[in-house]
Amino acid sequence: EQVSSSLAGPMPGSYQEVLEELRLASLHHSLIMQNQDTLMGLPVPISSYKGLIEKHNRVLEQLQTRSNTLMARQAMWETYKLNVEKLAQWLREMEKDKLRLSLKHLPLKRLDKMITRLQEQLDKIPTGELMHRSLLKEQAVLQDNYSTSTLSAVRMELHGLQERLSSLKAGLRTWLDHLNRLKQRVADYEAQTADIAAVISAAQEHVGQPYPPELAVNVENDLQISQEHLNKLELALEQLNSVSDILEQVHPAVSPADIKSTGSRVWLLQQQRADLHHRLQLRMEELRNAGDMNKLLGAQVSSIESWRQQFQLKLDRKDL
Repeated sequence: EQVSSSLAGPMPGSYQEVLEELRLASLHHSLIMQNQDTLMGLPVPISSYKGLIEKHNRVLEQLQTRSNTLMARQAMWETYKLNVEKLAQWLREMEKDKLRLSLKHLPLKRLDKMITRLQEQLDKIPTGELMHRSLLKEQAVLQDNYSTSTLSAVRMELHGLQERLSSLKAGLRTWLDHLNRLKQRVADYEAQTADIAAVISAAQEHVGQPYPPELAVNVENDLQISQEHLNKLELALEQLNSVSDILEQVHPAVSPADIKSTGSRVWLLQQQRADLHHRLQLRMEELRNAGDMNKLLGAQVSSIESWRQQFQLKLDRKDL
């Protein structure tokens, strides 16, 4: 009667209560079976305890039915907890991998590799999100089989895992965006310094050429070319200022070796540009002086030629 009364009660609402009731069901089953064995061994007609045996069988059937339900709930809970642990373990591994990705003072030669690794980490996030969505579905099933107080702790635990997952995803995205911006700035630095170097190389080639023959057309042509190089060097100064601004943004994120190499490259370009700017100005000044001298000599030659012609005319008149 006591067993039948307990079987008529409500289902346990927590995992520990399920385990306890399963333990009691197993005990009751064992006691009833022992009781039946004892009855079967009595030297009395079976009809005298047939009703009791039938009652025992009904109770055993009820016990088995309830035990099956309890074991299903136990399996449901344990499967859920196992999957929660799988998600927690997956998060721990992902968080460890993220910590291994040191972005402080990153060597530029490792920039592409680090971007690839971060993208690989981000590509794994959907796996965790899928695990989380699956747990939400399992949690909805638990809701129909466990008490509100039990599920409250379950929801808090899963919410904590969701927060970690969201934080991991946001952190990886932030890092990846940072490295992509850094990569773009480095590309801008490389492109602009290459342009500046080309301007300097062209100016060096021109400055290294000998002065043109002292004809007005040659001098004027060289002056025009020199002025073009001078204008380009002026624009290169603006580019160098832009490159310096880029380096101010890049340097806090890169290695000391890269800070030194990029800074040295810009300094060298600044020195070369300033030197060539000065040499071009000197060349143009000397060419202008040569041009002025040519004009003066030309004027003097013209004056002498005019005097000679006038003098020749006077001589011719005297002869007449």
